[in-house]
Amino acid sequence: FPSHDNGDVTIRGYSNANTTNMFGIRPAHGLNINAGNGSILMEGTTDGCTLSNNCHGVEFGHTLGTVATNIISTKATGTAISISGSTINSTSSDSVGLSAWNQTSSNPLNIKATGGGKIVLTGNTTSQNTVCATRLNGTNVIGAGDIEITSTNKCLTLAPYAGDTKNAVS
Repeated sequence: FPSHDNGDVTIRGYSNANTTNMFGIRPAHGLNINAGNGSILMEGTTDGCTLSNNCHGVEFGHTLGTVATNIISTKATGTAISISGSTINSTSSDSVGLSAWNQTSSNPLNIKATGGGKIVLTGNTTSQNTVCATRLNGTNVIGAGDIEITSTNKCLTLAPYAGDTKNAVS
């Protein structure tokens, strides 16, 4: 997938299918995005999810994988990595805006901004039936600059790898 020395990477996705496993953006395990000293922007939205359908704006690791997912930037100033997921017009019990799921110690989600730029992770949901808007399980968030993790109007879940006790925000 994208690897640049100096380029910005922008990925946007939207779905209003209202089916089980509806995602705005659903990166598979093993995805590697390296923007070099450029920035990375990912924005995913699902719209109109009902019942108990899994509807996530951005979902990392929906299925079990065997390799790590890496989102990397060395941008020195401003926002190096921004990942935002939203579910709108939803009543589903599983409408998480930003979700990392099924990560283990052998297949973590690594979000790294090592040049000094900021990491911004945001989840938003309008569903009154969903508990948390941001769910990061088995996720390593590593930055040389500021790190902001937001769960708009709902709880934020930070959990270790499945079956492990590791989780890092540094």
